[in-house]
Amino acid sequence: MRKNKKSWSLFLAICLFAAYFPLVKVQAEERVRLENLAVSLVVDVSGSMGQTDPEGLRETAAKMFIDLLSPEDAIGVITFDENVKIAVPFQKVESTANKNLMKNALTGNLLPAGDTDYVKAMEAALAQLEEVENEARKVILFVTDGIPDPEPARREEPGYMENYMNGLWSLTGRAAEERIPIYTVGFGDIDPAILERMSLETLGAATITEDPGTLAEVFFGIVESLKNRSPLLEEEFVLSEEKSISFEMDPYISQTTLLLRQDTDNYQVDVTGPGGVGITEGVALYKERGYTLLTLNQKEEEQVGTWSVKLTPAPGEAAAPTIKVFGSTDFFFKLWMEEPVMNAVHPMNEPLRLSVYASTPIPETASLEAVVTKNGVRSRTPIQLILENEVYVGTYEDTKDHGFYEVDVLLKEEGKTIATAGSAFSVKNVPVIQSDYFETSTLEVLGSSRIIRSSLSSGGVDLVPGRDLLLEEYALHLIYEDGSEVLYAFKDDGEEASGDLRSGDGLYSTRVAFEKEGKAHLRIGFRGSYKGEPFVQEKELGEVSIGVLNEISVSSVSSEVSVKSGESALLEILLKNDSIFPETLTFSLEEGKGEILNPTQEIGAQEEKRISLRYKPHENMKDESVNLVISVMAQREDRSLSGTPIAVEVRVVSFLGGLLQNVSPYRSLLLGLLLFLLIALLLVYLLGRILYAVLVMPKYLVRGSLHYKKDRTSLEEEGVLHLSDKKKKEIIISLGKEQEGDFYLPAKGSDYQMMLMKKAEDPSKKFIEGYKALFGKEDTPRLRIQVTQPGVLSFDGTILTRRMLYDGNVFETADYIFWYVEEEVKRKTKAKNLLKEREG
Repeated sequence: MRKNKKSWSLFLAICLFAAYFPLVKVQAEERVRLENLAVSLVVDVSGSMGQTDPEGLRETAAKMFIDLLSPEDAIGVITFDENVKIAVPFQKVESTANKNLMKNALTGNLLPAGDTDYVKAMEAALAQLEEVENEARKVILFVTDGIPDPEPARREEPGYMENYMNGLWSLTGRAAEERIPIYTVGFGDIDPAILERMSLETLGAATITEDPGTLAEVFFGIVESLKNRSPLLEEEFVLSEEKSISFEMDPYISQTTLLLRQDTDNYQVDVTGPGGVGITEGVALYKERGYTLLTLNQKEEEQVGTWSVKLTPAPGEAAAPTIKVFGSTDFFFKLWMEEPVMNAVHPMNEPLRLSVYASTPIPETASLEAVVTKNGVRSRTPIQLILENEVYVGTYEDTKDHGFYEVDVLLKEEGKTIATAGSAFSVKNVPVIQSDYFETSTLEVLGSSRIIRSSLSSGGVDLVPGRDLLLEEYALHLIYEDGSEVLYAFKDDGEEASGDLRSGDGLYSTRVAFEKEGKAHLRIGFRGSYKGEPFVQEKELGEVSIGVLNEISVSSVSSEVSVKSGESALLEILLKNDSIFPETLTFSLEEGKGEILNPTQEIGAQEEKRISLRYKPHENMKDESVNLVISVMAQREDRSLSGTPIAVEVRVVSFLGGLLQNVSPYRSLLLGLLLFLLIALLLVYLLGRILYAVLVMPKYLVRGSLHYKKDRTSLEEEGVLHLSDKKKKEIIISLGKEQEGDFYLPAKGSDYQMMLMKKAEDPSKKFIEGYKALFGKEDTPRLRIQVTQPGVLSFDGTILTRRMLYDGNVFETADYIFWYVEEEVKRKTKAKNLLKEREG
């Protein structure tokens, strides 16, 4: 907010007295980030205004303030002396036409008369703002030139003014509780203390100026601060000749506002867009007595570039007017500084949390940083802000020096600033609120109570009321989600009712009852003074969920379990929790029944789960059944459990019994598998035997024919023995005397047998030979010939009793010449040729 030089020191003093707000954790809709305003403008029209504002500049400034508001804002105007008058009923701005109606209602209605009653004015302002139902930010703008003086005749009456001021401070406290900042503006010969306190206790700001002509400037700065706009320019000049004011509109700027404050209206204003083109789209010009207001809302790309506002003095003007120009810009990307709160006081040597909310999505290519200026020296190292729970946060550590600090937050993309936010605070050696309660969300049982302790600490020492510390209010605020609020006063009285342990030790206590189900917010508030300086402080404890401590049901999934002696088994337990409170359960057994190896189990809020308890029987338990009784205990003493104790039948068995027991549940399956395996093996065996019979056995049959003759000179055979016809693996040919055999040949002087057989196979591997034959891997049997004694075989003169016989072999025995042919038909001609060769 802009301030003239005379108000700067007072502004700094106000900052040093203002309230310190640490981390404020509230729901999104409660954050002070809303741009829409609901303003109660309170204007003093007491008789003293005739001397301090003879030209009626309050009326000009009030009209300008209305022009500065957006259509979504709302405003009501109250005038007061010893009485209160509603000059403009509280209403939404909506349009330019409605602005004109409100400004016309002010014309001539701010005439000075009467005394000065702050209390009635504050009561009317708070009543106006009670009508606000939307999510606008409520603000009181209080303009006066004097001190409270409702009845001058009673001013010296004992106790009168003290009671009156107590009533004013009560209303100020009410505004603070409802988070309505009061911006006070005083001018003329005025004692600023009262206005400063009204502002500091509500986190507003006070401005004191001797010149009512600066009211327009002050109002412009207040709106600039409330709307989170960035300063664009500030210039003062004498309009003796044509003057142009230039400014840039880049793609990130949504609106530019220029205020021209002048002594005369006798000059012309011309607005030129980029390229020297006159543009009327989005341009609004308000020219009133004492000021000109220009707003430019960017809607088209053609509005990006350099704009020019040309001021031309009227011909024949006797004296050149003095004009002061103020400008501000609004960005498409909106940032709202949540911490630190404007004009807050921060304790020395305590880290300061910075938090910024972006009401529009920030591009991924952009960065957000904060730069702190301490006592006029700007830091060279920016603080990078990181997104955390929808808010961009960072920490400033260098708070060791007493003084005035400013925070500038810059949103940058490709090196260009595309949005800003800021705040100002003071660092001072003030007490800090401490508490033993949580700083994050927690849970409380409906109908329960809790003792919360707090202290005011400075340098690690808890302070007690005395010369340095004066308490006006020290309480815990419990705010339910329906908007109702309960205050619990902190006491250091050593009484059981408050839960205080010892009187006068600087540790305050209060007993808080949680009487409504749902969510609630806890905040500690302090108002008083320290070392003669008034200060206000709050500490947000966070959000608490209040609910019914419903019972947890516990049940066993299986009623009977077996376990081998010396080992452990799993007991399946079902848990169900219907409440918002998680729980830790402990499971235990009777002595001598063994132990549960994992007795502690947790269940979350509104969770249903199955757990496995690992049970190990006592070492003396063998081959016996035990009725196991499991006790369950909740960590919360007031938590009820259903289904407890749990009964489970446990059978403890030996190793062998355990093995059989383990197999028992799968007995049918195992028997089925065994039967299937036996059938499969039998089928494999039978198929092998079939393959053997089909593919292998025929190869072991003696096949072919054995041809013979006696006459060596004859080329013709005398006979043939058809071996294949016998379909046998062994064929016996009797020679000499008639004997049993497959064939008989008479032979004089001989009496023996000649046998033809294939190589014998191992009968135990017939099914294997069948599969080998299927895949072409079987052994090929060979034909063997042998004779019994006293017979011999002559192969080419070699005398043998046995040998392998191959296709075409010729041999002699018992006066016969034999030759073997594998296939009678195919080998006949070949056999004859072989015989001829032999005889030749």
